[in-house]
Amino acid sequence: MAYIFSGVWKEYLQGTTRHHLTITDSVAFVILTFLALLISYAITSIWSAQYLYLRELLPPQPASLRELRNSDDSGYGRVFSDLIFAMWHERRRQQHWSSLLLVWLISTLFLLASPGIPIRAALGLTYETEEVPIVRSSGSICEFLTPSERSAATLRNANMTLAASEYFQGCYLEHSPVSCQSNLAQDRLPWNSSDVECPFSPEACANSTTAEIPTNIRLETPFISMDEQCINSRSKLRLKKAMTCTVLDFERFRASPRPELQDVAFTLIFGAHEVYEYDVRNLSGISPGYRLSTIPQMTSEPLDLRLRMPNGFVTVILLQAPDVYFPQPVDDLMFSAHQENLFAASGLRWSADNLINVAACVDEFILCNNGTGACGPWESPEALAPNPGGAIDTDEDDIAWSILQYVLSLTSIHYTINGRGASALLVQRSISSQNQEKISERQWQEELNGWFGISLAKLQLNILSIAHPTPFLSKDGFVPFPSDSTSHQLCQMIKSREGGYTNIHWSGFIATVVIIFVAILICEGLKLWKKRSRISIPSLQQQSTLSLMANPPQLGSKSNFSVPLNAVTGQQQGASSSISLTQTAPVSSTTSAQTNLVSSPSTSPTMPQSAINPTASPVPTAPTTTVGPNTIQPATASTST
Repeated sequence: MAYIFSGVWKEYLQGTTRHHLTITDSVAFVILTFLALLISYAITSIWSAQYLYLRELLPPQPASLRELRNSDDSGYGRVFSDLIFAMWHERRRQQHWSSLLLVWLISTLFLLASPGIPIRAALGLTYETEEVPIVRSSGSICEFLTPSERSAATLRNANMTLAASEYFQGCYLEHSPVSCQSNLAQDRLPWNSSDVECPFSPEACANSTTAEIPTNIRLETPFISMDEQCINSRSKLRLKKAMTCTVLDFERFRASPRPELQDVAFTLIFGAHEVYEYDVRNLSGISPGYRLSTIPQMTSEPLDLRLRMPNGFVTVILLQAPDVYFPQPVDDLMFSAHQENLFAASGLRWSADNLINVAACVDEFILCNNGTGACGPWESPEALAPNPGGAIDTDEDDIAWSILQYVLSLTSIHYTINGRGASALLVQRSISSQNQEKISERQWQEELNGWFGISLAKLQLNILSIAHPTPFLSKDGFVPFPSDSTSHQLCQMIKSREGGYTNIHWSGFIATVVIIFVAILICEGLKLWKKRSRISIPSLQQQSTLSLMANPPQLGSKSNFSVPLNAVTGQQQGASSSISLTQTAPVSSTTSAQTNLVSSPSTSPTMPQSAINPTASPVPTAPTTTVGPNTIQPATASTST
């Protein structure tokens, strides 16, 4: 699919800009998997760095947990299993249960976050709400075509209209059994319907007999941005498309048929040229069913003065319904039916009042610039050189206008109906054996909404067909515009949706990678700080002990001092094992450098002085002072033998 641009690109939206990284699904899987592993490693590193502080919430634990606390790597499996063991070990000690439960819950949270957060982050980076990602055209197969034969243009328009009609049914009306599946970046364009005054000469318009059923209807879109039309541009141009239709009093245009014509009831004349003439025949009993045709405004030949519009494209619509029978009387002027017909099988039915009913519609558009506030005049979409007025302000505006000018052609109601005949009518779908099974009270308004919606769908599909392969549109009889840098630039502005690709939020991707590495650096720094603190604590204890031995307290002092037992015994006795608790010993009455230490009752029984130093003199009993978290009881002095 060479028409898809792969790489980093900007999507211009209304008031904001998205940065995409468009890649194939396989490449996206590799990148997002690697990113998820990095996030998981960062979470594990945070756990390893913070577990030392979580352990402070627990009471004294078995040897396995003490080893875990002092370890450099606390993996999920070991942390989780040892915490379960600790909870089982402390199950009968209610005072410690809450602390154990808290740490276990925190561990469970990290255990769930390890796979959950990476997956959620990966989904968030791929615009998870878009099942089919928005992509940009590469311009490699961009083609702007112009017809060299009239028949080729007619055939291409018919195929495009059929595609737009199917798209309208599936995505606008949502009548399709499956959800709207399209390559368009914007599924549908909105519009509003309102009752207006007759846009033509008042004498040409018909008057409705029922106030609830309007005869003059205007369909108009709001201002549509370039983004909503699948054009990826910073241009602030806005397009508004409108269609105004009214039912005509066909008697005002009625004339006698030419003598040489047979079976013609009368002729309708809408202009000076014969292309504006329509011969009306009575088709009852000959060709039952709906007949729908149009007469478009010609550039070289003007319409009837009563139907002229200075800046619009006028289309005359003619509807016949010979031998079509309705289940009830119809007051809608275009489907007016009050003629009673009694049938043995179906009972009372009603048929059309007139041989023909006529309406006229005018298509127009206006272009405005949201940045400057300037607007051009209302123009015909079928004009050879429409005038945008002062709406064009920048180069981006000029490029976007080039695309709009190319696709607006053939979007009027004439080219929506032309070539389709009665199949263009929505009411045609509910007719069976000349019996109209269902019809709305405002059927004409519903028909107009359908045609206007199809014209908007054609506008969207025309833009997409510039850069997207469109097999159903034949290129026979068309000549491409000369290929240059400008045409390729236009193609690269077309947005569409395409399966097989993934869009990653580029800014979010960069931010996620930066946050991951910052988290890993912080965690590694905490681990390094933990190792250095473990090395520095024994050296500080040794320095404190040596300083105390060099400057012992004086005899009779009431103060106590705190010395780590393992440091002293290691220097004096060279003991093979050390006790890691800090104990308090009374001051000796001698001035020698020997210091008598007494262990805590929770560690060992009272140790005589002679057991430490046989030559030491008796030590009197001294009061104790609380130092640190533990209070040491005074030891009884003993006399050496």
